[in-house]
Amino acid sequence: MEGIRFCAAKTDPQGGMFHRFRHSFNSAREVVWPALVGAGPYVLACLAIGVIAWFVWQGGASLGENPSGEPSEKNLAARDLYVAAEALANEEDMEGARKAMEELAPLESGGDVRAHWWLAKDLLTRGKDADGEKTKASKGAALSGATSHLEEVVERDEANTEAIALLAQAYVLSRDLPSAFRLIDEKGSALPQLHLMGADLAAGLGDRRRRDRYGVAASAHFKRVCSDPDLEGAARQQARFRWAWAELALENFGEAREIIRESLSGQPNDQEKRSWELLLLQSWLGLIQAELAAGSGDSEVIVLLEEAAGELGCRRELVEVAGAVASRSGNTLGVELGLFYERMAENEGDLAEEVALGSLALALDRTDDGLAHLERAISWDPEHVVALNNLSYGLAFLVQPPEIERALELIDRAVAAGRGGGQLPFNCWETRGQVLAKAERWAEAVPNLERALNGMRGHIGIHRTLAQAYDALGQAALAEQHGKMVRDLENPDPKTDP
Repeated sequence: MEGIRFCAAKTDPQGGMFHRFRHSFNSAREVVWPALVGAGPYVLACLAIGVIAWFVWQGGASLGENPSGEPSEKNLAARDLYVAAEALANEEDMEGARKAMEELAPLESGGDVRAHWWLAKDLLTRGKDADGEKTKASKGAALSGATSHLEEVVERDEANTEAIALLAQAYVLSRDLPSAFRLIDEKGSALPQLHLMGADLAAGLGDRRRRDRYGVAASAHFKRVCSDPDLEGAARQQARFRWAWAELALENFGEAREIIRESLSGQPNDQEKRSWELLLLQSWLGLIQAELAAGSGDSEVIVLLEEAAGELGCRRELVEVAGAVASRSGNTLGVELGLFYERMAENEGDLAEEVALGSLALALDRTDDGLAHLERAISWDPEHVVALNNLSYGLAFLVQPPEIERALELIDRAVAAGRGGGQLPFNCWETRGQVLAKAERWAEAVPNLERALNGMRGHIGIHRTLAQAYDALGQAALAEQHGKMVRDLENPDPKTDP
């Protein structure tokens, strides 16, 4: 699933607008299960380009169905049992196949390496509870079991590079980073794709020393591979893709774009083109992030956004960055951002782009446009949490007269949809609390705002509204406590302010 991003206009009476629309490219990065897992993204501080991670692993050496090495003559019985277990699987008797494979590959006593490999892949594709849903506990147990079987395979079959790659990703998903780095150090020379993983992982953790070591090794390797004049077709595309990714990990954005543009000019097929364009988008976002970190102003960022849009067209991520700039700058750059918005809105976008455009329009005080985009988005997806949240906020705070009842109905839908999908952000509790406070339903507003504080403790608008709510409820001590937080946040101590 996509990362949830919220926005509102600069006229928010509760303050703290930038947090609602900040782009997440400077925070958590995504790791996507390999194609055979199909469990959706796990958000971790690693692997910048999760949506194309599996593309990078494809085409590696020795990606066969079974690990190399047939059983010895002394193990003919095990070979026969393995064939019988596979036959059960082919007949769709998965429980029987699993039981047979588990007898062949007990974790405490070695066993058949092929059965370990089969069980690892099987665990990564299931992990479901009795109702057929992948719960957090069942996914964790499946991942733990798969990791143990993969460790057996990697220890005894060094030629199975797919198992090595999956084990590295399993360690990352399990948050066992020491084991992930150890495997990358041990196997990276034989499987340079691991150096790419290591570079992204280290970059996400802020470990520049490791990032540079892995990134330089990966870049040098794939650049050397690409220099082979006999390398053609898919193999050249894959090598160039990895080379560009390594340059991105090293923040060599210009070099990465040169590689990407040359590859796009070679008329790749549709799937390859989408992957290259995603990499190109990452290069632009990385450059913008680096410019912001270096202290570049919002005007310079808008120029970069225009250049990126000229190359990539309307992309949700670019619109979100523009929204963050609009919120942070207090809309002092409304003319420039307005032109950017109009350019992005010229062509009909998909659902995600409609939500982003609606949010940007609200941030630019183009309320009618913003609400129209968001209304269109929820007509396409009535349970879209971001669209529901932002539309609720707009109707409560940005139109006259406020449409409080519909705003409450929308935010209730957002909360229900977020709970049902397991993706309910704290912003929804904040919006609900703020709308209830707008209606002077103080007793109902308080628990929602207090819950929002669990994830947004430094948000001045929540403390301000809570001070008002507790005062209205006659709880003077709590009102003063939150009032003091507002004053502290408005006038931070320079000795302690980071």
